[in-house]
Amino acid sequence: MVADIVALTQAHADILSVSGYGILYKHFALVQRKYPTMNTEERLVDLEIRLSRQDDLVETLNTQVYRQQKKIDELEALLTAMAGRVRELAIAASQRNTVVDERPPHY
Repeated sequence: MVADIVALTQAHADILSVSGYGILYKHFALVQRKYPTMNTEERLVDLEIRLSRQDDLVETLNTQVYRQQKKIDELEALLTAMAGRVRELAIAASQRNTVVDERPPHY
């Protein structure tokens, strides 16, 4: 059975790497080649440990992405408010009647 998994993994690496099971089969085959003296139970324990570490990593990354998206939303709201204020100032400045070539009052 292990030889079948190794052959399957080597022959269909592209297809299997797409799914989570493919990654496990691929890792199982790599562990078998790297540690040929490990029995099936030790390999499964190794896989379970790696899977739990990956779960922790995915959770950490998900939290980080959530925080970054929250910050991006805050910055977009601030940018929208600032753009509105600049528009208001531009409209107010254009409505002001200022003569450019007017003589100063002390002449």
